[in-house]
Parts: sequence; structure tokens; C-alpha cells
Amino acid sequence: MKIYKTAIFLIFIIVFGCNSTPSTTTSIPIKKDITVIDYINPMSKSGVLELMNLTSQWQKNNLPHVMYIPGGIIEPLTTHNWVRATYLSGMMAYYDLTKEKEIFNYVDSLCQKVDYKLGERKRHADEFAIGRVYTDIFLVNRDPKVLEDMYERVDYIIDNPKRGPIVGWQGDTNWSWADALFMAPPAWLKLYTCSGKRKYLNEMDVRFWDTYNHLYSKEDSLFFRDERFKWDKKGEILKTKNGNKVFWGRGNGWVVGGLVDILTYTPGDYHNRKKYKQLYMEMMAKIASLQGKDGMWRTSLLDVDQYPVKEFSASAFFCYAMAWGVNNNMLDKEIYLPHVEKAWSGLVECIKDDGKIGFVQRVGSKPFSLNEDDTVEYGCGAFLLAGKQMHILLE
Repeated sequence: MKIYKTAIFLIFIIVFGCNSTPSTTTSIPIKKDITVIDYINPMSKSGVLELMNLTSQWQKNNLPHVMYIPGGIIEPLTTHNWVRATYLSGMMAYYDLTKEKEIFNYVDSLCQKVDYKLGERKRHADEFAIGRVYTDIFLVNRDPKVLEDMYERVDYIIDNPKRGPIVGWQGDTNWSWADALFMAPPAWLKLYTCSGKRKYLNEMDVRFWDTYNHLYSKEDSLFFRDERFKWDKKGEILKTKNGNKVFWGRGNGWVVGGLVDILTYTPGDYHNRKKYKQLYMEMMAKIASLQGKDGMWRTSLLDVDQYPVKEFSASAFFCYAMAWGVNNNMLDKEIYLPHVEKAWSGLVECIKDDGKIGFVQRVGSKPFSLNEDDTVEYGCGAFLLAGKQMHILLE
């Protein structure tokens, strides 16, 4: 889509419509391929809100009941699934921006249907993704029921620790993959925000740095998705077709998305806050250097030729994290604002007239191909998170 057709259209009117000489033309021809979204100015506060409304409404009306996993596996998609949770996290950001009660009630009603419970796997990081939403709900209504299951689950893990460096990184007893740093740490940290109990912050901190030490490449300022891709491990290493390191776009998008919450809710005097900030700034500098000319990123960050099609979900998380950094004076505005604006424009280009978002890589755990019709609701969630920051930026 052409996001600046509105400006061209207005110039046309000024030049021809305001001429004092009567025109023999009775109407201005409009190209039939111009759609409603072409008349939304994405670089205005009102335009950002229109885009957030358009995409969230489409997603609300098209929530799937199942999730397709590579290998032909089909799983039920309920509220406490991490896919739905990411969309609802975006919806809570939308609510926080607008304070529209209808948005809050919609999210809360879905969470009520699962009685504010987490998923069944007691230690799995993915089961805490919905906890990010529960804490957001609690901070609005202060209903203790909302966090009962969260407290019980995290307290159990704290009392029965099985950290990766001690018991090994196999299985779901630890945060052994990059995505986990979006799913669990923000929820655990925000339990501290909700309760004032430092143990939740401290436990989150220990486990975050366990994963950092396990998967972060200091040389590349990026996270390997999991053990399979680590360059320094013994045995077979998964590489790109050109023999490069594999750094998954959305995997690193999950990480920086989680870092935004960590930097937002970690107290300023906390001993490791400077480490989180340093990690965030390292990653932002690297990620900015990998941005495509269209403002977007690819599924394989260091080998774009293997999968050259732009990818929405990673790009939305990167846009979100960079815009937040500019808004909070952590990133130099002169350097990063052009990256943010290019990214936002690139995201808008992926939105169809009805609000459907395209180019979203489907559920997976590594780079792979996609097309413009691919969509998953975490793409909408990431876009809404970015939209809130863009709206603040434009103020």
C-alpha cells in the first residue's frame, strides 16, 4: 500500500481544485486500488489510534480456536496460551493508552473464562505469558482473585528451584530458549510491582541472567534462540545455508520486548538495573544496523538472502522497543528516530484494508519462509505495543 497517497491527493486538490478558473473537469478520478487505509496518516496521533483500532478489531473478530505447530500438530488455543496472551498484552497497552473501558472489559472477560489460571505446565515459561496480562488487570481493578494462581505457581518454583545451570537445560524446568525472556520475566517482575515483595524481583533477576549466560552472543549482541544454534557448543550446529550463524528475528524480538518491561518495572536503585540497560542498548544498536531499506527485518537476521521476505512480528517488537527507548531517553533520538519511523511505516505497509496483518511468520522456533497472507495474533499484539509507543512519541 502507499501510505502517503493522502498527501498526493491533497496536493492534487490544492493545485486544481483551488484554481480561480472554472474547470471543465466535473470530478477527480480516484484510482480503484486506493483503499481506506491509504487515507490514514500513520505519522499522526489520530492515525496511530485508527490503525490500532482497525487491526485490533479485525483480530478480535478472527480469533482462531486452534494453533498449528510445525510437524502437523494442532493444539487448542485458549486464553492462557502464549499466542493469545501476546495479543491480549497488546490490547492492554491499547487500553492503557485510551482508557476505553470496553477494551479492558473485553480482555478481562476472556481471562475470567479461564478463572485467571495459568497453563498446566508448572515450570514452563510460556505458561506465564498470560501472567503479564493478569498483572495488568490487577493494577487496574486490584481484585486479589486475579493473581491467586500466579502467586501460588511462582512461590512453588521459588521454594523448589531447578535452575538451568544446576539441573541442566533440557526440558521445561528452566528458561532455556530466548522466547522465554518475554514470557516469564515480566510477569514475575510485575508480581513484585503488585505485591511489593522483593523475592519475585530477585528470582526473576537470577533466572534472567542464567539464560543470558546460556544463549547470549557477546560478539554479535544477539541471542541464539536455543542450544541448537550456539556457535561454541560441541557437536552439530545449525547454520544458515551460507554457513552463517543463525539468529532468529522473532526470537530476539521476544527478548527486547521483555527487556522493555524489565526496564519499566525494575526499581532505579536495583543492583542489576545497569546491566539490563547495557544489554538493551547493545541489542538496539545491533538490531538497528540490520534494518532493511523497507524498514523491516527478516526471519534470519544475519543471512537475509536465505529468507528475503520481510517479517512482521520481529519488526513490530523491534519498533516497539526502539520507540520506547526514544520515549524514555535511553536511545539517542537523532540516531534512532529515523529507524523507528522507517519501521512503523514498514509495518503499516503490511496491513490490509480490513485490518488484517500480513507477513507474520507462523508459530515456530527458527527462521523459515513466509508470505503476505500469513498472520498470527501475536503479530497484532506486537503492533499494538508498538502503536502505544508511537502515539507517545508523536506527542
